[in-house]
Amino acid sequence: MDSARNAVQVQHVARLSLAELERLAVEMEAEGRRRTKCGLVVLKRSAGRGRETSRLVCMIEAAWHILCGRHNL
Repeated sequence: MDSARNAVQVQHVARLSLAELERLAVEMEAEGRRRTKCGLVVLKRSAGRGRETSRLVCMIEAAWHILCGRHNL
């Protein structure tokens, strides 16, 4: 999923280790830089049938600075 300013990978997961989340975030930040966008990972946790969960947006610090306008792409 992409927008004019963001390169986004969406994951629908029941479980994801912190190390795997970090790997995805680093990968998406690099992909965003290649495309002059901000790289983000959006997670939707599966909590079971009929149980609502919020989406989580994850990014590395460099992407956060880009999103906040502190660094140029």
